[in-house]
Amino acid sequence: MNINKEFLIWIRFKVFYKLVKIYSKLFINQKIFKINKFSFNNVPEKDSISNFLLKFGMWESKERYLIKFMDKNIDTIEAGGGIGTMSIFLRDHIGSNSRLLILEPNPKLIQIIKKNFELNKFDDFKKNIIIQKALSHQEKGEVKFYEFDEPFENKLSLDSYEYTKQTNKFLSVETTNINGLLKEYEIDNFQLIIDVEGEELNIIKEQNQWLSKCKYIMFEAHHESKKFQSIINSLNDNNFKLYKKNYNVYLFKNYSN
Repeated sequence: MNINKEFLIWIRFKVFYKLVKIYSKLFINQKIFKINKFSFNNVPEKDSISNFLLKFGMWESKERYLIKFMDKNIDTIEAGGGIGTMSIFLRDHIGSNSRLLILEPNPKLIQIIKKNFELNKFDDFKKNIIIQKALSHQEKGEVKFYEFDEPFENKLSLDSYEYTKQTNKFLSVETTNINGLLKEYEIDNFQLIIDVEGEELNIIKEQNQWLSKCKYIMFEAHHESKKFQSIINSLNDNNFKLYKKNYNVYLFKNYSN
């Protein structure tokens, strides 16, 4: 009997999710969470699984580990800011003279990102540019943005067993693409972190003139699939090679620069 791999991922996620939500009630009233030297506000839901991940420093830990292999003193684009966890660590890494562009389509999370920057005294919003749009291959358009209870579950697509609730709320959000951002903010060289939950392939494959200006690309693969392999092929075709990997998070480097 063949069992679909995505179905197994869905089962594992659902079991883990329920157990953690129960355990999270032990620190249900905690408002500020520490990861290393930084502090974070979280979403207001009191039984949030993200409280658990923040409490034990697990939030985006795989991605945070790879930051040290990226460049310092370079403009950086983060697509999918969440509550700003990666954003804070990126700002600390790249230095105060470089710009950090954070794209987050969820208006609730935009406010939390701003609070977390202020909480950690990174409150120069000329350098920390928070943009309420979804990154896409389309420079000007709109997409459906599906809003779930947890900030890491927000989706631009519902294409896996893990996210089969068709009743979830969605917003129509504006899109922009990387070519448009580079032009608007006059960026010549940059590095990119993509966490857009379903749009990675289109961003990398379509309207991708920007690849020649990009030094590093970091993204997470939830499971290896045809879509994942297409991403790898597109990057290889544009002189990007795998540089570092941490479990299912990949850091590719542009070897033509």
